[in-house]
Formats: sequence, structure tokens, C-alpha cells
Amino acid sequence: MVSIGLILFMVMMVAPVAAADSQAPAIDWLKCIGGSELDQALCIEQTTDSGYIFCGVSESTDGDAIGNHGGKDAWVVKTDAEGSPVWHTCLGGTGSENARDIHQTADGGYIVAGDVGSIDGEYTVNHGGTDAWVAKLNADGGAVMWQKCIGGTYDERINRICQSQMRIYLRRIYKLC
Repeated sequence: MVSIGLILFMVMMVAPVAAADSQAPAIDWLKCIGGSELDQALCIEQTTDSGYIFCGVSESTDGDAIGNHGGKDAWVVKTDAEGSPVWHTCLGGTGSENARDIHQTADGGYIVAGDVGSIDGEYTVNHGGTDAWVAKLNADGGAVMWQKCIGGTYDERINRICQSQMRIYLRRIYKLC
């Protein structure tokens, strides 16, 4: 049985509402992005062009999530202001990868972080189990400019990352024993 997992993506405009008024916020638009398998968004951010960038994990090989390398791939999708996909990229190998956090960088590209379990595909180094992973993507289609796997013999992952004054800071690096 094939499970259908689509990303439900919506933006709501919330106007100040009096306490006595119990109306729900208006939905400006609603989009489903993904394929026929499990696709999850784990982080979303509005970009400087009023579009959105989100990252997560994809198991699909169809729809808006083509390019899977096998298993779960780290998945990054850039949309326009109305939520329509502009580009996407699946990063991974035959193991399991997760993109857990993403931010637009000062140069217009993107910094993405998470964890990788593969030693093939885009990844040539794995220190054992899953490794913490960070990658810099370009602004024009998500091509990997550089990436780094960090870890030891246990499972590591990065849950949050940020950029400040051209330096990248990793936050919440977990070692799972």
C-alpha cells in the first residue's frame, strides 16, 4: 500500500481582531507540494523576494519531489510568493538524510543543516551512524556550493543553524548514544 504524503503549505493573514470577534484568520492561499510517498517540511522561512524556502525529508520520486537517491533524502524547495515551486533539490544517498533547518544567507544563497546516514550519492564521508551535516546552497537552483559532515561513531544531528557576520553558527548539535 502506497502512503500519500503531501506537504500542506498555507499562508494566513492575521488581522487584529477584537476579543469579542471569534472569526478565524483568512487564508490567502493553500498549496500541496510533494509526491506520492512521505514528504515532510521541517522548517520554513520567507525569503527576501517574498517567496519561501523550506526543508525537510522526501521519500517520493514523483510530483514536486523528483530526484530521490533512495530511502529518505534531505529535501529543499524554493517557492514564489504564491507558494508555487520555483526549484527543488533532493540531497542524499541510499541511506537516510534529513534537512532540519534552513536560512537565507547574506549572499542570497541558503544554509541548510541536519543529518546524513549515507556514504554514497552526494556524501563521501561518514564517521559512523548518522553524522551532523551542514551545506551551503546557491540562490539559483539549490546547487551545493560546499558541505561538511561532522561526527564520530555515534549518531549526531544538527537541529538549528544561523549565520551572523559571515560566520556560521551551529546550535543544538546532538550526539545520540
